[in-house]
Amino acid sequence: MNIKRLALFVLIILLGYCALDFTSADILVREIILNTGLGQGFLYRPLPEWVGPAVDWAYAMAQEADPIEQSKLDSRILLLHHAPWKETMAILDAGTGLIVIDTWASPVSAKKASAIIRKIFNKPVTYVINTHHHWDHTFGNQVFTGAEIIGHKHCAEDMKTSYKSADDRKHELDKALKGTDYQSIQSYIQEVQHSIRQNFVLTPPTKLVNEKEILILGNLKVILYHAPGLHTRSNLIIYIPEIGLLFTRREFQHDSLPVFEVGIELPALIKNLEEILASGKPIKYIIPGHGDPIANPDLKVPLAYLQALQKAVTTAKQARKTPAEAEHDPAFSAFPQITSNPGIHHSNISFIWKK
Repeated sequence: MNIKRLALFVLIILLGYCALDFTSADILVREIILNTGLGQGFLYRPLPEWVGPAVDWAYAMAQEADPIEQSKLDSRILLLHHAPWKETMAILDAGTGLIVIDTWASPVSAKKASAIIRKIFNKPVTYVINTHHHWDHTFGNQVFTGAEIIGHKHCAEDMKTSYKSADDRKHELDKALKGTDYQSIQSYIQEVQHSIRQNFVLTPPTKLVNEKEILILGNLKVILYHAPGLHTRSNLIIYIPEIGLLFTRREFQHDSLPVFEVGIELPALIKNLEEILASGKPIKYIIPGHGDPIANPDLKVPLAYLQALQKAVTTAKQARKTPAEAEHDPAFSAFPQITSNPGIHHSNISFIWKK
């Protein structure tokens, strides 16, 4: 069963689009129609109580097939995604060995991934890179024995602080449980909780990077940039120019807005993006931590937004204006994505204003 098709039809359910042609629909579409009432042929706004069951049903159907989705971007790049959060594990062929970027939420799921990797590449994993410290990206680290594990120094620190004991891990996953109403997500988190009760070894990165690091891993040059405030204080942007990959938040596409959180360092972020673009190497894909890769992204658009943001706040402060005046600076008219994301734009202004 194709998870993407399920996601598409669940999106139709949530957005409330009308009638599908029941007579021409294939078996999967008919089942969705029967389970959601779309066959009635009327335009509606779905009731809130429909949303959770629709997502749970789609997840359950996908799980019957396989929670792991595979895609090869080319002969050297394999992406594995795990339902229902679609966490990304990227595997890169670096010559004599492999680089794995992020290791999912548990040793159980990471072992399944490892078996797929061996079957496809038949090479050892020599390096693991953690994009940040969160459990759904690092709890599979222990599976890749013999690999050098790389991450920002805050990644190691925050893993040891947040997940040191079994009680600490339970506390963090309980918070995640309480943060969702979707049964499918709750079931997934509970599966992770069960799987790490025994034989779990917290395995933080041992090769630690600071603000920027250029590494030669096998036959690939890997550039690591510290990007605090893009989700966590331990986040890394990973740039691999030879194969045109950029690992970062999915909001760094032309029709979205970057989302800031506590600790954002805007000047450094701008400088790093400028450096990446100045390399002259085409970026073929943005690889986000969750979800599908973004092909042929235009980094110039988010970079221009960040530059306008920094200038608007600086200018407003110098003129003793208010954050609201900075938020509505005329320069932002060049970014139509603000219209569909006004809350994000307002929040970004607030974070930069406080710096």
